Amino acid sequence: MCGIIGAVSREDNNVAPEIYAGLWSLQHRGKESAGMVTYDDGKLEFERGMGTVETVFGDNILSRLCGKSGIGHVRYSTAGESSLTNAQPVSGYFQGEQFWLAHNGNLVRYMDLRSTTEKNGYAFQTTIDTELIAALIHLSKCADFGDALEDALSKVEGTYALIALYRGQVFGVRDPTGNRPLVIGKGRGMTILASESAACDVLAIQTLRDVEPGEMIVIDPVLGNWYNIKNTRVSAPEKFCIFEYVYFLRPDSKFLGRRAQSVREQMGRYLWHEHPVHADMVIPVPDSGNFAAFGLSKESGLPTEMALFRSHYVGRTFIEPLGKKRSSHLRIKFNVIPEIVHDKRVVLVDDSIVRASVMRGVIELLRLAGAKEIHVRISCPPYLHPCYYGIDTYRVKGELIAKRHGGDIEMIRREIGADSLGYLSLEKLKQAVSGKNSFDFCDACFSGNYHIPIK
Repeated sequence: MCGIIGAVSREDNNVAPEIYAGLWSLQHRGKESAGMVTYDDGKLEFERGMGTVETVFGDNILSRLCGKSGIGHVRYSTAGESSLTNAQPVSGYFQGEQFWLAHNGNLVRYMDLRSTTEKNGYAFQTTIDTELIAALIHLSKCADFGDALEDALSKVEGTYALIALYRGQVFGVRDPTGNRPLVIGKGRGMTILASESAACDVLAIQTLRDVEPGEMIVIDPVLGNWYNIKNTRVSAPEKFCIFEYVYFLRPDSKFLGRRAQSVREQMGRYLWHEHPVHADMVIPVPDSGNFAAFGLSKESGLPTEMALFRSHYVGRTFIEPLGKKRSSHLRIKFNVIPEIVHDKRVVLVDDSIVRASVMRGVIELLRLAGAKEIHVRISCPPYLHPCYYGIDTYRVKGELIAKRHGGDIEMIRREIGADSLGYLSLEKLKQAVSGKNSFDFCDACFSGNYHIPIK
């Protein structure tokens, strides 16, 4: 799950510091690499590097990234290895002029199309799927860049929230199913496109609305405003990724009119009604389980105890690309305060169990600290199926604990070492996310119903 942001200033202000702050707010979506490109009166400046935003843009890098428009990206790799070569934004050429793309999502079944573009003379510089879009723009016969972008996207399959920088204009588009988030923000003399509304909050500007599925937005520095170009393709059923609400969205972000924090609290309330248990306290697995635990605590009347200390200098283990790093980071990421849990029956709440390495480790720590009973409650259904639309679980199909046990809850419980285990049902998860609205979601990781064919 990458994070993307594009900004255009209507005044003479450099947007690089704004993009930098916006990328900070999206760092949770990817920490493998970061990049930024700015446009200043025909001149392009860019910087890409491995590591976090702070690492890549240190040493006064921002001072040379001048311009009234630009785009930025933080990467969590889903297609192509984690390397500087594959860091985004990705460059391309349209009618002899350079453009840049930043992409959140994943294209499926794209290798044949990549081979075709190579036969047509395009030389790829990366191994990531995003460059296929750049290649198709380059080879397009359209005279206008926006038309060429639309033409390119009409040829690919998969999910994307995409931003592009061309001649100072910033383009933004979501795929017709709206699988990945993208919002429009405006204020303080600038207009932005970003993966999450939290970026607008950090920049002290107003979130105007979500970019609609299949909609193309153009921010023009000359006009000083944004306008939309509706995608001409046949519309598809909306399939927003429901796992965004479970895990990826910042708690303070708002999408589809719903604040992630309140949605997660509702998940916890439903979770208690589906899986009550006699216990002394509720313990969240920080930070991913915090708000579901608060909701479960409020509904059950059990006190919440922050018995697990988390070191915030260790990143999110789910988006760590190397398994060995994931295991070693877990050992220094969590510590238990034993006097809170000793001889107590605890309800341990987390958002999901994917590989189970984190949950097994946390339960072991609680056992060593003297917890009498450990009842695990998970605020989503069993993660049974790999995601091919922007989460790297397709690479580790054999590591998905629920799939390995065929969805057998008792076998999963035994493997992680809990006294009991309860998952939120898919029906209640959808109710928590939708509220009073009627939304349709991509729930392939739980149901196996892939809305875009993967083979």
